[in-house]
Amino acid sequence: MRKQLILLVAVSSAVAVIASIPFYSSPYIITLLFFLFTFIGLAISYDIFGGFTGYYNLGFGAFFALGAYTFPILSIGKLGLTVHPILAFLAAPLVSGLAAFLLSYPLLRLRGAYFAVASFGLIPLLYNLARNLSTITGGASGIQIVVTEFFGILPGFYIALAASILAATVHILVRRSKIGLALKSIREDEDVASEYGVNSFSVKRTVYTLSGILAGLFGANFGFGLGVVSPDGVLNLEIALAPLIMTIFGGPGTLLGSVLGAALITLIQEFLWLNMPFFHLAIYGLIILLVAIFAPQGVINIRLKSVNTPSKSGRLNT
Repeated sequence: MRKQLILLVAVSSAVAVIASIPFYSSPYIITLLFFLFTFIGLAISYDIFGGFTGYYNLGFGAFFALGAYTFPILSIGKLGLTVHPILAFLAAPLVSGLAAFLLSYPLLRLRGAYFAVASFGLIPLLYNLARNLSTITGGASGIQIVVTEFFGILPGFYIALAASILAATVHILVRRSKIGLALKSIREDEDVASEYGVNSFSVKRTVYTLSGILAGLFGANFGFGLGVVSPDGVLNLEIALAPLIMTIFGGPGTLLGSVLGAALITLIQEFLWLNMPFFHLAIYGLIILLVAIFAPQGVINIRLKSVNTPSKSGRLNT
């Protein structure tokens, strides 16, 4: 109980410090924080399904994009009905969650590479729909959102911070629940889990839908903060696959791994963009490759591995 109280105080203090940063920072720092917590939240949301089950959900970015488009389409009235921005914002994660729920029926019948390839098909499908349904989506140029004092990067940052805390809370609750135990057994051996009475499809569908809802929430806030949603802005591969890469980089199946992976990748990308714009993708790929080779369980496990490895004398390294 004492440890939990100390942890709660530490986390609350950290959140308070982070929330105060915009008061004495430049617009660049605020924008960086907006992207940082957007990707931290997306990595956590991805991990709720992909990390716990061991499935490579390459189509996760589609639910992010769906949420990003739903918000302006409803709030601007692209479908002939104008919805209040707050209601449109709240509807976005529900639309993404509904899409995830419906798509779970065909997709979650698949496993391994079959699931990965099938789920990835959602990205080019949505990309082409977004480009061609120009009367609804604005085509290649996207949809411009009228920016007022209630819209923009600053409120978007605070929403991203709050949404990241929400995603982290969901992650913890799922991991500690019976569903979390079922997911662990599915990740270890899905056939054995089914033999012991685990309804693997139902469990996977639940967390797949949860993951989709959270992705839609961050997608809606992405458009809310930037003021524009376009196919190349929300469905390019660098963004669509970022949560998967960040989770693997940090350590799948762990909250800290998702947070650390997202933070490191975001900051590394920003550094490379500023200092090596022509080589940033090559260097970025090289870094990921090195981590995959030397730390296949993610960077979060590097220190843990060194601590628990017996020395030649038979004692544990500390």
